[in-house]
Amino acid sequence: MKKIIPLLLCVLLFTSCSQDKKYERTVFSMDTQMQLTVYGKNGEAALDKAEQEINRINEKFNISNIEKITAQEDEEAKALIKTADEINKSTNGAFDVHIAPVMRIWGFYSAEFGEKKHRVPTADEIKEALDAKNERIYLDFGGIAKGYCGDRVVEILKNEGIKSAVISLGGNVALIGKNPDGNPWTVGIQSPFGSELYATVTATDKAIVTSGDYMRYFEENGQRYHHIIDPATGYPVNNDLTSVTVIADSGTYADAMSTALFVMGKEEAVKYWRGCGDFEMILITKDGKIHCTQGVDIKTKKELNIIK
Repeated sequence: MKKIIPLLLCVLLFTSCSQDKKYERTVFSMDTQMQLTVYGKNGEAALDKAEQEINRINEKFNISNIEKITAQEDEEAKALIKTADEINKSTNGAFDVHIAPVMRIWGFYSAEFGEKKHRVPTADEIKEALDAKNERIYLDFGGIAKGYCGDRVVEILKNEGIKSAVISLGGNVALIGKNPDGNPWTVGIQSPFGSELYATVTATDKAIVTSGDYMRYFEENGQRYHHIIDPATGYPVNNDLTSVTVIADSGTYADAMSTALFVMGKEEAVKYWRGCGDFEMILITKDGKIHCTQGVDIKTKKELNIIK
C-alpha cells in the first residue's frame, strides 16, 4: 500500500514592497496541514480567531459527530446539507453528502485508512451500502467541509480588517484581495504525476479547489483504488480525469463542484460548465493534457486546450 497526500495547490508568495506586516500561522486540522498568511495591523488576533474557527468546524463536521449533528437538527449543518443537496440535484447526483456508508466499507475514513483497514468490498456489501446511502441518513461532509471552512475563515479575517490574505487548506485555497504588491495572487497546481509544478494561475478574491485521484488511495492485487467514489456505483471513479480544479467565488461551492466534475468525467464536465458558467475549471486528463475554461489566467508548459 502506498499513501500519498501531495500539496494539490500552493500559493507562490513573492517579495512585496508593501508596508503591511506579514503574519503566518500553520494549523494541522481536517487531516491536512493548513497555512494561513495575512497582511495587516490586526494580523495576530485575526489568525487566532481563524484558527479557533478551523478547529470548531473540524470538530463539528468530523465523521464521528455526524449522528449528533443530525439528531440535534443543527441549523448550520442543515444549511450546509441544503447547499450540498442543491449541487447534488444540479449535477444529477454526482456529488452526494450521504455517501458515508459507502466510504466506510472501503475503509477510507482517516483512522481506518491510517490503520490500513482499507479493502475492496464485495458486490453485495456495496449494494447494501448504496441502499443505506439512498436512505439519506448518514452524512459525510468530506467533500464540502474544507471549502465551507475556507469561506468562514475569509469572513472572519475580513471582519477583523484583513484586506490581503491567502488561506491554504490542503487542496483548497481561499484568497482575500490581492498580493500586497498590488498584483493578483499566483497559485501553483501540482502535477498529478509527480512532485513538479504543473501550471500556475493568477486570481483575486477567489476560492480555488482541487480534487484528484492521487491524494488518497490503496493498492490491492496490483490495482489502485482511490477515495473519490461514484455515488451511483459505489466504486472509485474510473474515467479520463486525474485532477479537477475549480475556481469560484465560494469555497463551499468550489469544493463540492470539484468532486462532482471529477465524477462526471471530462465530456460531461465540459457540458455542465457550458450550461452553468458560474465557475472556471481546469481539468487534467490521464494523458497529461490540461483543459481549462477560457476565464482562467493560466501559465503552463504542458499541452493546453482552452474550453469555450
